[in-house]
Amino acid sequence: MKRTYLLIPRIQVQGANAQAAWWLVNSAPVMACVMFGHALGRHLKQPSTGVAIVHHAAQLHGEQFGYFRPEQRRGAVFINKDDYSSKNKHALSLQPTASFSGEFSLIVEFGELADIERSEVKNFLFKARLAGGQIIKHDECRVIEPQELNQCIRSGFWLVDRRDLMQKAEGEDWLDALLRVTARRERRKADAPSEAPTSADATELSDDEDGYDDRWGRVETRAPLPSTWMVATTLGYALLTPPAARAGAREGYPHAFAEPLVGPVQYVSLRQFGDRSLPVWRLDWPRDDVFLLSQPDLEI
Repeated sequence: MKRTYLLIPRIQVQGANAQAAWWLVNSAPVMACVMFGHALGRHLKQPSTGVAIVHHAAQLHGEQFGYFRPEQRRGAVFINKDDYSSKNKHALSLQPTASFSGEFSLIVEFGELADIERSEVKNFLFKARLAGGQIIKHDECRVIEPQELNQCIRSGFWLVDRRDLMQKAEGEDWLDALLRVTARRERRKADAPSEAPTSADATELSDDEDGYDDRWGRVETRAPLPSTWMVATTLGYALLTPPAARAGAREGYPHAFAEPLVGPVQYVSLRQFGDRSLPVWRLDWPRDDVFLLSQPDLEI
């Protein structure tokens, strides 16, 4: 089935949420980007079927003293006594947060013959937020064909699902496997010998226009994905309780408590991705109590 692809290039966002889970901080907002596409589809009355994500740049807000310390924000106005610190009745209590600023290009996929009004897309982007952050700038949106991407986006990194690497070794649990897969390259235990010698250091994840090669979109051979930078991020949720009507639920929808499902995501340069199909993230309910993002069409 032929699909329609809307390119929203170079979205610059500031103050976005970097806390992917209560125990995890990063700047790979896969869940937020896919739900952003879902919200856009509802605004256009044209349901979206997925989102492909190109990373250009990101900066975590914080300082490095031995380990990273995220910037914290404190309210300036008292609301009620519930906001006071338990140790200082004159100070607001602190809510731990982590934020970042970044730049992404999103390719939002719609069904066949979707009628996309660019003026309506602009109206949505004017008020929308991405991962809770303010959108301060973006380039001109347009409907494209997948083969036109190399003309529209010259550099960047696809965010690619690598759950295929989640295989437990003897004596490991799933968290051990995740930490091993997302460790820096020099610390990984199972690098394949055929992988390209690409650095996994975050400092080398740069979006350099000068290195552009216009042949990346027409690679004839499919090499294995390189050993590049990987991170863990939230890719779904598992319900802990059945959905039920609860006081205070957003817009009156049924509410359920849930735990995040965390998996590995790889940054792959556009030029090294080869002739693989567009890495579109799709949402699904594989079970009644599991909501999951994946790239079912991706060929590793």
